[in-house]
Amino acid sequence: MAQRNTCRHGGVSLSAGRRSTRAARLGVSTAAVVALGFALSSCAQLAAPAVIAEGRSFTEQDVIDELDSQGGAQKLPNLDAYPTQAMASGVNDIVYREILLPKMADELDVEVDGRQTDDILGQLDENPQFGKLPANRRRLLAEQIALTQAVGTALLKREPAAKQLIADYAANPGKYVNFCTKAILTQPEAEAASAAAELKAGADFKAVLDKYSQDPQLLQSGGDIGCRAPAQYDQLIEGLGAQVQALSPGGSTGVIAIPGGGGFVVIALASTQPQTEDEALVAAGMNPDEAIQSHVKNVAKATAVDVNPRYGTWEENFDGYQVTPPVAPKTTGIDVPSDGQMPMGGMPPAMTPGQEGPQP
Repeated sequence: MAQRNTCRHGGVSLSAGRRSTRAARLGVSTAAVVALGFALSSCAQLAAPAVIAEGRSFTEQDVIDELDSQGGAQKLPNLDAYPTQAMASGVNDIVYREILLPKMADELDVEVDGRQTDDILGQLDENPQFGKLPANRRRLLAEQIALTQAVGTALLKREPAAKQLIADYAANPGKYVNFCTKAILTQPEAEAASAAAELKAGADFKAVLDKYSQDPQLLQSGGDIGCRAPAQYDQLIEGLGAQVQALSPGGSTGVIAIPGGGGFVVIALASTQPQTEDEALVAAGMNPDEAIQSHVKNVAKATAVDVNPRYGTWEENFDGYQVTPPVAPKTTGIDVPSDGQMPMGGMPPAMTPGQEGPQP
């Protein structure tokens, strides 16, 4: 199997296949010269600018590293092997994270403390997909998500409906409450009924969970499913919010059928806690992601972006300003990533309080 050519910017190191440069000096053959020339050509290509945005230059190798670190691109030995749309998506991701997001944060005077980033990093570590990323990539993604949330919330608070809710929150903080719950998921229904009866009789939740739960993740987490407002429980199962709200700490529901034949669940209330102002906005259905999606188009429009033509052009389309890939030659068709989707790039995965981390 051919080895991937490796280039280190600044001339620190260069390898081409298994042949060392020292060996090449000792016995220079035509094949060695050709191989070294190809390696140097590949390095020059990878070090060439892929995009220059606001005076900052990012190379083609930066784009490949971005795609590789996301785990969604094939690790192939040269740039041409990457699908055109995937490469354009990598450029969009870099421009968003490194240029557009910091510009919006500066405009709104928004900063993120380490605690917020660490909280999100913990959720990424527990997520089956994102937990597989390299540690430095998880940290970078956590910082990006935290700053995106902060920028989106700051933009959201400019809107009239949000200002009205914030005023009510200040006047009536006691009405804004999160309910922290645990769950036992099992089937058939008779098993769930037995679990519910034992909880009602005062049995220890952990003992009942260990006895009846058929969900490995709930077993691992002690049944914890997080803290949410009643309206957010309704998004999981219709009518669930009212049932949870009626419980006292330590109390539990009866058997609840999961829609679509997903089994049966019994939910116990562990505790309640006051919502933060930001959580209250999200619980009311006000989405910071929507606020930032709208604003980023204006910021991108005012940003100087010069893209390498091999990726396409930086222009406005239905999803805002981003790289539009060039049309693929008719003889080869259109490159489509392995998942069959045409990635648009740019925005990070959404995360809102009470959810289990970012959704891919």
